[in-house]
Amino acid sequence: MAQQKKTPQKKDTNSVTLSRKKIVIIAVALAVVLALLISGVVYLLVAQGLPFNNRNDTPQNGTQEIIPPPPLLGENDFDPFAGVDFDHYITLGDWRGVVVDFEAFDDEQMSLMVRAQFAEETDRTVVQRGDYTILGFDVYVEGVGEVPEMSTEEFELVIGSGFMMDGFEEQLVGQVIGQTVEIRVTFPEAQENEEDEFGVAGRNAVFTTVVHEIFAPPAELTEEQVWMVSEGATTDKQEFLNMMFNQIRSLAAVQAFHVVIDDHVEFIGNLPAAANIYQDLGPQGESWAREDLVVFAIAAQEGITITQADVDAELDDFRQMEGEESIEEMFAQVRQMHGNDLTEEEMLLVILNTDRERFVRGLMFARIGELIFTYAVDAEGNSVFVEARE
Repeated sequence: MAQQKKTPQKKDTNSVTLSRKKIVIIAVALAVVLALLISGVVYLLVAQGLPFNNRNDTPQNGTQEIIPPPPLLGENDFDPFAGVDFDHYITLGDWRGVVVDFEAFDDEQMSLMVRAQFAEETDRTVVQRGDYTILGFDVYVEGVGEVPEMSTEEFELVIGSGFMMDGFEEQLVGQVIGQTVEIRVTFPEAQENEEDEFGVAGRNAVFTTVVHEIFAPPAELTEEQVWMVSEGATTDKQEFLNMMFNQIRSLAAVQAFHVVIDDHVEFIGNLPAAANIYQDLGPQGESWAREDLVVFAIAAQEGITITQADVDAELDDFRQMEGEESIEEMFAQVRQMHGNDLTEEEMLLVILNTDRERFVRGLMFARIGELIFTYAVDAEGNSVFVEARE
């Protein structure tokens, strides 16, 4: 399925908002690689806004004391909404088939973006696919004229990343530094609820372009480079690319969930008591409580439950992601502060700085977000889940 391409943005212009795709690309390829290393459970707990820095502000003997979580066991461990009649609190619309803007990246595109981090100055003056380039351009659009808001003297682009509209990057291949060229492209049609600020959607355009600098990436990532960008998570390139892709999919699943909660849910009256565990967090806490209500209402509708096996699997993923050596060091610190009677699971929950109930809610949030995503479609009605699998 063809991807929707984004229009360029003028650098350092506050009136022009960066596209979601550019934000994802920057997060994936240039900045927040650490986010890819955190286990699914930590990511989802953060997505739900759970506090992670719950430490005692009055250190004793020069050390900070980690406050242990509440007791782990309770009769509603895996279903905090047990016995709740959701019809009294919520009306669920059709959450299947919601429209999301999911940008699929294949392994080659993601590899290009990662290799661009290791690009170096080169004597080569001709642009090749994979190059990290600095270029400038002026934009002329048929029927509109010059669009100075889109023009820039310094635009960073990895050739082959798929960031620009169809045909743009391909026409840059073979161009020479300092040479002025005209790149002819067509802007994509505006999608539903997408603002066409400059009236360029669907129109032909000419980008008068000059390549200022070229930085050449390595032909392949070495194990050492993969180790560096993954912050020690892996030396295997494919494993790291899979981690990147899964992170993007996770973001799309969260987006799909919020489309549901914004457009396909009606809240009736007060929230049930089970939804009020964030009541001390103000308006944001109420927002999370509503999300929990939606999550468990869909789970009840679909017969989805969280089990001890699910909990154990997530804890094991976290242990593996951190690495045995670092986890043991964490265990040693927890034992020193809280004694030797804690189980391994209890120590992990101390490290995660949460309790069983919030941990379980995070797991269900992940499960339902993924379920909604499997039914999500793009603006043309195509399955984004199928696209993600391909």
